Formats: sequence, structure tokens, C-alpha cells
Amino acid sequence: MRKFLALLLFLLPTTVYASDLSSWAKEDYAAASEHGLLPFTVAVNNLQEEITREEFCELAVRLYAGLSGETLSEPDIYPFEDSDSIVMAQAYQLGIIAGKNNNMADPLGSITRQELAKMLVNTLKVADIPLKRDLSFETATKSFHDASEVAPWATTDIATALHYGFISGFSETQLAPLFGATREQAVAIINRTYQKFSKSQSTYELPRILSHTADSILNADLNLSWTPIPEALEYSIIIKDGNFFPFTMTATENTEITIDTSDFKTGGAYTAIVGVSYPDGSESFSIPLDFHYLYRTKMTSKPRTEKELRVFPEGDAFTTKEQADAYMVEVTVDVWNMKSDGTKYPAKRTICVNSALAEDVKEIFRIIYEHPSQFPIKSVGGYSWRNTALGKVSQHSYGTCIDINPDENYYCYTNGTAITGSHWLPGEDPYSITPDGIVVSAFAEYGWDWGGNWNNGRNSVIDYMHFTFLGK
Repeated sequence: MRKFLALLLFLLPTTVYASDLSSWAKEDYAAASEHGLLPFTVAVNNLQEEITREEFCELAVRLYAGLSGETLSEPDIYPFEDSDSIVMAQAYQLGIIAGKNNNMADPLGSITRQELAKMLVNTLKVADIPLKRDLSFETATKSFHDASEVAPWATTDIATALHYGFISGFSETQLAPLFGATREQAVAIINRTYQKFSKSQSTYELPRILSHTADSILNADLNLSWTPIPEALEYSIIIKDGNFFPFTMTATENTEITIDTSDFKTGGAYTAIVGVSYPDGSESFSIPLDFHYLYRTKMTSKPRTEKELRVFPEGDAFTTKEQADAYMVEVTVDVWNMKSDGTKYPAKRTICVNSALAEDVKEIFRIIYEHPSQFPIKSVGGYSWRNTALGKVSQHSYGTCIDINPDENYYCYTNGTAITGSHWLPGEDPYSITPDGIVVSAFAEYGWDWGGNWNNGRNSVIDYMHFTFLGK
């Protein structure tokens, strides 16, 4: 009999703010958005992570435009070798930034508090905002024990920023000039600076999410509607996942939308934001709002494989940690470990796996242990209810995957850039898994795939530590 998908979604009331927007920052976020100071590049990302240099340039350029009343044009030059960003070129042309050594902008690098202070003061200067000039750095920083960490080029700007309250101490005795700043902190600083010096403040209406509903019991679609903005050219709907990563983004000219949630991770929190694009190029954004899955079962309209039927009840993947926990068992296996001098010795490892695979796992590790190569296993992991480093549901949540020596068998992009772990050096590092070695062949004998074979043109990642029964 066909099993239909049932989904109940619950959206928190509009007085509750998403957890990547701190309660202290909500007023600054809303005000910055109302005045067109909040860019899409900041709103779409985790607000509690450090802001990048390019993102702060965009905030600074918007602050300049708001204070000066000028409309910025295409920059005459793009001075940086590592960036073709329009806002970074505009910031350079205005004199807000000078770049780093060798004509580098480091657009994705974090910005320190002293760099932020300098860029902010530069922005005010080029906007012709009169600032007090004869401020004493020693007086401004006398209560901070780490004032000596401020670079000589930043002392005047730090004194100015402290005097006007653009920044404050990290604590009563710590200035922390080399610390980074989060996106929500940077938005608050930009907004408060704008409020202090702006003479005429243009405003943009913020959309407000009105309703939410599952389309019907037959599918998982999420319907959202929001207040109309008469001047809007287009609306952008941003859904962030539980790690506040932009999970999906959609554009529409309507004030409601249906979003397919078939790829959503189960049993977690999500954040919805509605953005507005205006004819003058400005943007405004709704207050972030959380919604949660309370119940979800997966549609079984497509045939289940023999492997899925073996490890899942009725072939349907687990949807909650509580459900998965009930199907997991721990197995203890013999392995070889290795001392720093290369001497190998017997040891034991305990792995939590899907109960349907427990006996197979014991046999796999028996084969590895009894092989003359004595492959050393210092670390092994199995069941874990979690998402992957790339934000997707992890097959470890089903107890159908095993990771071996993760540091020496890294998870990486196909260009070699690490995601987790540090390297893969088969034949050089004894903990690294060799493609033609006993570990790969033992798992293959029982139908498990190796993530080291994913470099086949269909995947953008390789996972050398990873063995999977379901092939994912």
C-alpha cells in the first residue's frame, strides 16, 4: 500500500526571533533594514559568525551613501588582485580601505575590531561628517589592559570610535583590538552610527510573514505569505537550516510562495526571511523567523531497495533521533593500534551501528584484523545523529556508515581542499587507507562502498575515511 507523506509545520509567533539573531541585536537589525543599510550578503548568512572584509565594505559603502546622499557609480578601477568586488573597489576609490600588502583585499578574511574602527572613521570622513580631532588615545584606552595591542596606524581611529561610542570595550578591562566582529555586531555599529549622524533618514517598509501552512497531507510543501510592499520589484525568500546556512533561496513577484521541502532535513529548526528589492537598488528584510518540523514521514512512492528494507523499518529512513536510537547497537571489535615508534599491538574499538548490520561489521573488522598487513586503526566512528559538514543530512544518522582514522583520511573537495581531517597519504602515512588494501576490500565483500571512490565526475567531494552501506 502506498504511504503518503504527512508533515506538520509550526512557525513561532512574530515576537520570537531566530536564534542566529541575538535579542540585543533585533532593534538594530530592523532599523538597519528600514534604512537600506542591510545588504543581502549579510542577511543571508549566519548573523552570529564573523563578518568578512567584503561584507563590511558593503555595509560601509551603504553607510556612506546614506550619510552623503550620493548614488555610487561603477568604480573606475578594480585595484585588488584577489577581488573583483564592486563594493571593495568602491570602498577603495572613496578612501574607506587601502587593501593589504601586494594589492590584496582578502575579501573573505575576517575583520578585526581595530580595522573596523579605521574603516568606520574613514567612512565618516569621506562623507564629510565633522569629528573631534584632538582625542588622546592614552586617555580613551586607560582602562584597558590590552591597549598596547592596538597598531600605531589605528590609535587615532580607536580613540575616535571609543569617544563617539562606535565601539566599546570587549569588557571593562579588555579592548580586544585584534578580535573579530560578528555580522550582527557590525550591523548594530553601522546602524547606530547612521542614527547619530544622518540628517534625513529615508525608510523602507519591512515585509512581515503572515501565514504558514503545509499544502496538504499529500505533500511536504511549505506555503508562506507576507505583507505586500507597494514599491517592491521582487521578493526573495531565504530559508536557513539549523546551522543557519542558506539552505534554499527563491525569488517571486507575488506575496506568497509554495516551497518544496522534500530535501529538507528532518526534525530540525529552520529560519525564514523575506527580502524586498526596490527600484533604486535598495533592499529590506523581514525579521528572521523560526519554523520547525514536528512530524514527518517520508513518501514511499518510489520502490525501496533491498538495502533500505534491511536497515529501515518498512524501508523508510529514520526521521528522529529517538527513532534511530532504538535501532542502534554497539559492537566491540579487535583492531591493531600503533605506538610512536611504529610497533603495532592489539587493541579494541567499540562502534555504534545499525543493528541489522552488526554481525557484518564484526566480520569486516575480523578480516581486517587477521590480515598480515595489520592495518592500524586508532579512531573509528559509526552512528551519530547529525548533519554533514556541507549542511546535508548525514548517513551516519542511520547507523549505516563507518569512518576510520578521519584525520589521516580526510573529507575534501575534489581539488584537495580539506572539509574535515588533514590529509590522505596512502603508502606514506600508515593510517591512510590504500585503495587496493584490505580495509577497502573487506568492506566491499559485505556490500559497503568507500568514499575514496567518489571522484568519478558525479561528486564534488571525496571522503577517504568513509564506508557506507547505502552508498551515500
